[in-house]
Amino acid sequence: MALMDIELKKINKLETTKKINMIDIKCDMVKTGKHKYQLTEKGTSSLCEHARVYQSVGRMFLLTNVQIK
Repeated sequence: MALMDIELKKINKLETTKKINMIDIKCDMVKTGKHKYQLTEKGTSSLCEHARVYQSVGRMFLLTNVQIK
């Protein structure tokens, strides 16, 4: 009986470790996305409102005006 408890604890520990690793990976992806957004925002904030830029839509790019927020 005690042997089964030890095996269950090991399995539970492995599953929990995998879940924690997946959460860490997702957090890193969110941080990277946030950083990319901030760099893009910083680069486009200095453009005038009549500047022409390319916006990605699927697998193509559309020539558009800068959207001022």
